[in-house]
Amino acid sequence: MAEQEAKIIELAPKAEFYDRVASSPDLLTIEEAAKVLNYPRIGRNNLFKLLRDGRILTKGNVPYQQYIDNGYFKVVKHVYKDNEGVEYIELQTMVTPKGVQRIVPVLAY
Repeated sequence: MAEQEAKIIELAPKAEFYDRVASSPDLLTIEEAAKVLNYPRIGRNNLFKLLRDGRILTKGNVPYQQYIDNGYFKVVKHVYKDNEGVEYIELQTMVTPKGVQRIVPVLAY
């Protein structure tokens, strides 16, 4: 019983932090999500790889539609011009707070 209470006390700050992230209305980049999750050896590139291996992201690092529909990710479009005025469109995968919660089980493997 004392061990369980000690573990609860140890995990309480982590749970509070997790709750704050999960309730945030802000979107995170994959890099920011990796930093928030703070798993050893899991940075942006490794998180992208794990999500691709888990069939959550496509080869182009865009989430499969079901994960967008479930509110885990949003895809943001950025339009920019090169020096010659040619427009390019770039898609960026953003993680919702709900998505951060969804990523945690993927990291457990």
